[in-house]
Amino acid sequence: MTMSGPPPASYWAKPPEFFVDASLGGRTVTGRLRELGYAVHTLAEVFGSKAAASGQPDTAWLTLVRRTGWVVLARDAAILRRPDELAALRAARVHMFLFEGQLAREQMLDRINTHLATIVTIATSREPQVTWVSQHNVHSMTVRQRRKPTHPTA
Repeated sequence: MTMSGPPPASYWAKPPEFFVDASLGGRTVTGRLRELGYAVHTLAEVFGSKAAASGQPDTAWLTLVRRTGWVVLARDAAILRRPDELAALRAARVHMFLFEGQLAREQMLDRINTHLATIVTIATSREPQVTWVSQHNVHSMTVRQRRKPTHPTA
């Protein structure tokens, strides 16, 4: 079966549910995924309101998402550099798909439309991993443990 455009949720036997991080820009991506029939959760929905979600650290939502099996879509790659957030990401064992930080809405939608089939395939058939979504491809990232600085003993 060939398909033009991104696959609707009904295409999959068990489509994933998505968590769209606030860093991704909210309604544009959320709306597109919902338009295709996917279940999508946002930070405001998870915490009850925009006000309650405002200022929540990534560690807070990672802890919640850990229990759900939702697939995370985000563009805050700094999560991979902050030790507490990286530890929470590792503990959560979720699929996280990272997008470039400076994309315009149209570019973000283009990435979703182009790569959604690959994103869903990875999310439903592999162990949880961090995956980079670029203009032309989707590839797994190696997330290394940050080393603590060693101090010479006196």
